[in-house]
Amino acid sequence: MLLRGDGLAPAESKVAEGVQCQIVFDQGENHFESPWRPLGEKMMWGTRDEEFYCGEVDPRLRLKIYLCYESKGNIDRAAYSVLNLTTFPYMQMYEDWHVMDVNAGMGNIQPRLRLGLFRGPKPDPHDIITCTLCGLEVPRQFQAPHLSVSCPKYYVPCPHERVGCTWKGPRQAHDAHLEGCAFEELRESIYATASDIRGVQALLIDGSRADASTNAKAGEMSYIHAAVPTFLRVLRGHKRPVTSVTGIKTSGQLISSDSQGYVMSWILEDERELDSYRAHQGEVSCLLWSESFSSYIFTGGAYPDDTIKVWDSSDFSLERKMLGGGQNFAINSLASMRYGSIDADELDYLYSVDDSASIRSWDVQTGACIASASGHELGIKTIVASDGRLVTGSLDMSVRIWDPATLECLATLDCLGDSVMDIIFIGKWLLAAGTHSVRIWDFPSRQLYRVLDGSRWPLCFADGMLFCSQYDVPQNIQVWTAIEEDPSKWKVVDVLKGHSSEVTCMAWFQQTLATGSTDKTVRLWRAPSKDSLVG
Repeated sequence: MLLRGDGLAPAESKVAEGVQCQIVFDQGENHFESPWRPLGEKMMWGTRDEEFYCGEVDPRLRLKIYLCYESKGNIDRAAYSVLNLTTFPYMQMYEDWHVMDVNAGMGNIQPRLRLGLFRGPKPDPHDIITCTLCGLEVPRQFQAPHLSVSCPKYYVPCPHERVGCTWKGPRQAHDAHLEGCAFEELRESIYATASDIRGVQALLIDGSRADASTNAKAGEMSYIHAAVPTFLRVLRGHKRPVTSVTGIKTSGQLISSDSQGYVMSWILEDERELDSYRAHQGEVSCLLWSESFSSYIFTGGAYPDDTIKVWDSSDFSLERKMLGGGQNFAINSLASMRYGSIDADELDYLYSVDDSASIRSWDVQTGACIASASGHELGIKTIVASDGRLVTGSLDMSVRIWDPATLECLATLDCLGDSVMDIIFIGKWLLAAGTHSVRIWDFPSRQLYRVLDGSRWPLCFADGMLFCSQYDVPQNIQVWTAIEEDPSKWKVVDVLKGHSSEVTCMAWFQQTLATGSTDKTVRLWRAPSKDSLVG
């Protein structure tokens, strides 16, 4: 039995300095207690480097697990979890997160435990295991993504659970449930109302300021709605799903790529396709243009052409080719950053991530790999480099923070329950988007601040607005107002509709939101000029 845990939120908690914690396994005669450990400054216990093991667990019996606190000789059971191990969906082993129930009087703590049950010796991460729900054979390291993303028989709740729907059933029945779900029919009004509840409650408490606050809020909201981009036009030409989109500031062109290996350039003011060329023999999985390398366009490919190619941004001629992940690992994302001291040591770095779970830095002039590192357990899907910050997101449901020069991993943020497909920064906030949620982290403190359920990748931020696709209708684009410094006040103000299938990429360019989709089109959404809003 393996146990990991985290998530003790110190706010309003009675947990103080000097408190120690202990994990207790109780299964009748089989009783085990972990050593007492002091709670750290971040109120954490059992991180990846501190794991508790307990042997001889009987999977036929219920297992009781307690989180205990000790302070000045007094021991309290802060939280508990009772598990029926026979319901775990893997024959050989099972590892997943569980939220513990908190005993009354323990304050605002939110402990979770990651429980690994091994029926036999601890297996290798690459061992093949069988899902007893759907019968699919997957490597052990892919079990969590399989359950959280794709297993058709894994029980999932309704996406409207947080507003009252009690349905929970197999993932394959999810769509049928939504067709008759009363909360789905009222979703727009429900979430619009829910997002305003906190503000309404504050107004009721202070009636003397109600009128002034309401009028100010109404004026602010009318401005936000007026600033939301509206549909401009459709760019057609791709014969396969669109995979990436970006803009070239120096030439004013929009660039898009597809899964057939083609890259197309466009002028936004009309539907004219300027150029089209075959960049890779397989899918073009990512594009990059940056001011650090303004004369180049970078493309990352997938099997059978999993390389990074450097193109002249003026005429799209091929400058050089760099080997990426190798062994048929797709190049999933590229990023660049000027990093170093303000003297001659300052350099422009190009970074890549791929399905081999590796991060690499490159010398663009020579095409040589400067450094590489591993840390994620599964393929890395996204990388962001800005202001000395280098961050990656992976299918292993984690975000990792790296030293830009040495590629040393500095910290890990767990996004348990969802893969990380896209990352952006909004001020000090790090947003990590997965397949059904967006997590907002306070980057300086590394603390999770808010989870946007029902939103998903890709992400884009511009002019105080956050754009992301909608979990249950992935062809729709949610527009969040993000002008407040406090993300708890962000809310959905509009939904952009037009794509006929899943949105795969977004970019903000020349006051225009460009969105690509598996429907093989790029749609443009133009924001009004600031002068028109003032008038």
